[in-house]
Amino acid sequence: MNVIEFVTSPNNPDGQLKKAVLNGPSAKAIHDHAYNWPHFTAIPSPSDEDLMIFTLSKLTGHAGVRLCNYKFEVPVTSSKILVQLIIIFMWALIKDKDIYERMATYTNDNTFGVSRDSQLRALKLIKVVLEGDGRSIFKYAYETMRSRWESLSQTVSLSTRFTLQEIAPRFCTFFQTVRGPSPAYAWLKCEREEDELCYQVLEAGGILSRDGTLFGAGSRYVRLSLIKSQDDFDQLLQHLNKLVLQDAVSILQALKNQWKNTPPNWVGSDPCRGNWDGVECGNSRVISITYSSIGLTGQLPGDIVNLSELQTL
Repeated sequence: MNVIEFVTSPNNPDGQLKKAVLNGPSAKAIHDHAYNWPHFTAIPSPSDEDLMIFTLSKLTGHAGVRLCNYKFEVPVTSSKILVQLIIIFMWALIKDKDIYERMATYTNDNTFGVSRDSQLRALKLIKVVLEGDGRSIFKYAYETMRSRWESLSQTVSLSTRFTLQEIAPRFCTFFQTVRGPSPAYAWLKCEREEDELCYQVLEAGGILSRDGTLFGAGSRYVRLSLIKSQDDFDQLLQHLNKLVLQDAVSILQALKNQWKNTPPNWVGSDPCRGNWDGVECGNSRVISITYSSIGLTGQLPGDIVNLSELQTL
């Protein structure tokens, strides 16, 4: 039995680097490197697989262009024939010339021509990317994606209701340094037992997401896009903050209910505005509980964030 394995690395949606798991003469792998750009992942080593596909849209963010059957040969190096084939705004690096010719024939029969406008647009984008030292777009994009990931991670870490995928720092051969994560997507999990349909929980909070079942996972998972406009990301963070706030205040109210005699100034929904007894705040954030008489003393486990922004519950 012949098997073709598709290896998506970095993986969509969790951003993890993957390798083929099937070996032998009857197994072939197609490596999808759509997100294998320095602004989305560390590049641990040069890509050198038998068949790899890339996409220009994830490099520059210009999607929606269909560019097909534009092919040209790359000079032979180290007795390896590398032929480049751009398919639907993507290109493939193929070591086997026979496979390339079959792919070229298929795409030619399938598309019946190429949009010259799309070709010119793609060429212009590539020229812009290569301006200067050819690295500025990656530096800018990495800093943007890293900042977004850190902001999102900070918000999620302040709640026990949600968790994110873990991506370990790795050495990047492009930047020549160890770098942290900057994935294209957040793989979010709803941890509460009652939040079985996570996408509905987020939708109720004004956040659109992709259901985890679309990616072969459970419904407790959702994919959040981090590659949209800055306005879109800011709104995502704002709505997620509100969900975390609701969770945080609910926890404080539960703590309040454990008091035998409720402290007289425990009124309202915002402990920092009301200066609740036994609650220490800093920058409008509850940072600790000190009420040893009933055994509630110590730092809160990251459940409170930006209470000053709370409008209504």
